[in-house]
Parts: sequence; structure tokens; C-alpha cells
Amino acid sequence: MLIDSERLSVDLFRRHVDGHWALYPAEAGQTVAFDSVGLSLPIEALYEDVDLQAAHATGHP
Repeated sequence: MLIDSERLSVDLFRRHVDGHWALYPAEAGQTVAFDSVGLSLPIEALYEDVDLQAAHATGHP
């Protein structure tokens, strides 16, 4: 999983049975599913307590 530090955006990669990797992008308002541990949560939960505007203005997350 790659979590963008400047906007609500996550890129989740999953390997399929045939060995190929697939990208599952998610943005604000969507849910991210961690199938290997049986967890699904809204993307906003990953950014709890993160001030994206401040991070963008200063260049630091």
C-alpha cells in the first residue's frame, strides 16, 4: 500500500493467484479493504489526525 502524504489517495497492490499484481486505487469517500486481515475502513480513517493542508503548505507530512 502506498499512502499519499498530500491528498486523500491510496494505491493498494494485490497479487493474484496467477502471480500478477493489480492496482486498486482509492480516493476520498471510498473504502480500503485489507483482505489478508479481514479489515475494511474508509480512507479517511487512514488520515485521522493528519492535517493535509498544513503538510502541503510546509512540504512536510
